[in-house]
Amino acid sequence: MTTTAVEREVKLDIPDGWELPDLVAVPGVDRVSDAGEHSLLATYHDTADHRLLAGRATLRRRTGGTDPGWHLKLPRGTTPGGDRLEVRHDHRRPPRAVPEDLVALTRSRTRGADLTPVMELATRRRAQHLHAPDGTVLAEVVLDEVTATPPGGEPHRWREVEVELVDGDVALLEAAVQVLLDAGATRAAGPSKLGRALGRPGAARADVASPGSVDGLVLAYLRAQVDALVDNDVRVRMGTADGVHDMRVATRRLRSTLATHRRRLDPAQTELRDKLKHLGTVLGAARDAEVLGARLTAELADVPEPAGDAETAQWVAQRLDDAWSAARGDLLATLDSDRYVELLAALEALVAGERLPARSAPGKDPRGKRRSVRHDLRRVRRALRDAKRVRGTADLPPALHEVRKAAKRARYAAEAVAPRVGGKASRFAERMERLQDLLGAHQDDVVARARLRELARQARQDGPSTFPLGVVHERAERSDDAAYRASRSVLRDVRGSWPD
Repeated sequence: MTTTAVEREVKLDIPDGWELPDLVAVPGVDRVSDAGEHSLLATYHDTADHRLLAGRATLRRRTGGTDPGWHLKLPRGTTPGGDRLEVRHDHRRPPRAVPEDLVALTRSRTRGADLTPVMELATRRRAQHLHAPDGTVLAEVVLDEVTATPPGGEPHRWREVEVELVDGDVALLEAAVQVLLDAGATRAAGPSKLGRALGRPGAARADVASPGSVDGLVLAYLRAQVDALVDNDVRVRMGTADGVHDMRVATRRLRSTLATHRRRLDPAQTELRDKLKHLGTVLGAARDAEVLGARLTAELADVPEPAGDAETAQWVAQRLDDAWSAARGDLLATLDSDRYVELLAALEALVAGERLPARSAPGKDPRGKRRSVRHDLRRVRRALRDAKRVRGTADLPPALHEVRKAAKRARYAAEAVAPRVGGKASRFAERMERLQDLLGAHQDDVVARARLRELARQARQDGPSTFPLGVVHERAERSDDAAYRASRSVLRDVRGSWPD
């Protein structure tokens, strides 16, 4: 049986001879119970070069204790040592081979490399439960004696203590940790037993060589987006809400940043933009089907009698669901393709070093922190001038879409330099986001109207009434010219916020 759980725990190192203090001293704890002693045996799997660990993930086969089975632990956010998502295959006698669905969930990190045993951890665990006055278990505190043995290697031993929330809150977790620290425990270097056993408890990547330089800012921004892409691959495969949206945003940010700073990069690296465009297209189709399906289904259900028609609503819902299933199938096939693995490998190579792979002989001076944003702001203004020339024609909606894409690029350029430039960049990015959202709503209406017309043509052949589709189409008739005027208003607010 496969289950998922959010794990909130803190590991602490302890000196020789250290014993658990009286945990009734933790605020909010009424009593402490002995939860027994367990012998655990965990075999950790990773690639030969430890790609899972570098990607802040671990995979183990555990026997003994209260939760035998296969466990994949993944980060839930970018904060080191933060909450983790645990995907479990519970089994009293777990199979030796890694379950196929867990192999798929590790693919964005392993990039196709084989998973093999890299460490065996034998743990003697003594556990205590912290109870609230009503008997609820707030947290579990365990004292572990660990023996780590690599394949064919010598064993390594240490002791540590863990605090894991059960039904308590973060305040209780912090209070319990403080009691343990006061008793002589110390903060662990990393969140993973495997990382400690391999001698890699902390960050896997080299620090940025010049974090305040343009190259350093760009590299840090690209690293964050590569991590977001990898993390959201798992969410997409698991069908988590907003997984497709967040993965698409990471893809867009990567592609946009590579475009903005193309003069700084080796031309071979900028070819990544084409590969990211392909991935973005597939993600876009899935996201559009997801959003459009939810929107049109809800709006048709909201059409009152006598215009409403249950038969039409059901017919449309089936076709929208079929479209989403097909788009999701295409997306999953893309994520399982060799082309996608090659893209991930190239992105990881791009961000793994201390600095960006730069041009050997740049033809022009690369843009600085502010110049890159000014350049992209001028692209927004040019796109709006192009839209002005086609006002009142059928070419205005696609022209406004180009304004939106330019605004996204300017926003991402400002986000990348914000850690160094400060509030000016953040405020500029917020204004570009406002323009992006404004034109995004307009584009959603454009796409909805086109899909409604397509559904109406199909409905005339298949039989159900098209009248409800016409009602919803009329609701989506947002003025193209109003969107243009609103865009001009936002850009007037930008004037002076970033020097030309």
